[in-house]
Amino acid sequence: EILAEQLPQLWPDNKIVVIQALGSRGDMQALPALYLQANQGPKPNRLAAVRAIAAIGHPLSVKILVEVVGDLMALDPSGTGPDREIATAALEGIAGIPGREADAAALDFLNSPKSDRRLIGIDLVGRRRMVVGLSGLITAATAADPKVRAAALQRVGKLGASAEVSALIDILRRTNEPQDLESLAAALTDICLRAGGPISATTQIIDALAAATPAQKAALLSVLGTLGGAKPLVTVRAALADPNPEVHAAVVRALTAWPDLAAAPEVLQIVRSTSNPAERDLAFAG
Repeated sequence: EILAEQLPQLWPDNKIVVIQALGSRGDMQALPALYLQANQGPKPNRLAAVRAIAAIGHPLSVKILVEVVGDLMALDPSGTGPDREIATAALEGIAGIPGREADAAALDFLNSPKSDRRLIGIDLVGRRRMVVGLSGLITAATAADPKVRAAALQRVGKLGASAEVSALIDILRRTNEPQDLESLAAALTDICLRAGGPISATTQIIDALAAATPAQKAALLSVLGTLGGAKPLVTVRAALADPNPEVHAAVVRALTAWPDLAAAPEVLQIVRSTSNPAERDLAFAG
């Protein structure tokens, strides 16, 4: 308490030493004084105060860090101003503090209607490995902002399991945006590879091909080409007959990227029969 009381009277360089000492002691009684230092004075002092607040790791630390982030976002909505390092330190603090309070803060950011706060929530849920945030991530994957959609789908791919495959396919059925389809294919691939290519997930992907647009088919075929397996190979082989150029190109990419030698006969046939130099190069590379 004595150190905290002395902070306002100290020279800036001396303040940093005291601020760091208060953080290392882990004394929650110092949080009000540190909060004041985080909001005023030279940038190095403010940065040290934010890190000390995080180091204390008390539930009140989370509340203070959220307020610091909110204040800085209000002053600098683009997040490119001179205080962005302070905001980053505050978010790193929230990400690293264990407990329900920090989880709740991450979900509050994730469920915000504002894209900038939502992106913060997506990042925090991912850093904290919060499986409980998957439903919010799936919702964010349909947001109007393409940056939010891409970030959410990346996190779903890293955190999700077979249970999320159905939701991702539902989203895929409703879009033909190239970037969205690429992100959805990557998320499905990450989940299925991590789960060992479960039959239920593979079957859902194959079944989705029937009513898919050419762009959607291309995305789904890319997933099957990465997963491999007997049933996916039958499906991809059959798609060689699709007259759509986009689908045909996706089939060639899938076969040439097959994870084992099971697709070798089809790849050799492509080498012998294609008049497309790009396809031939892919087949030779595969």
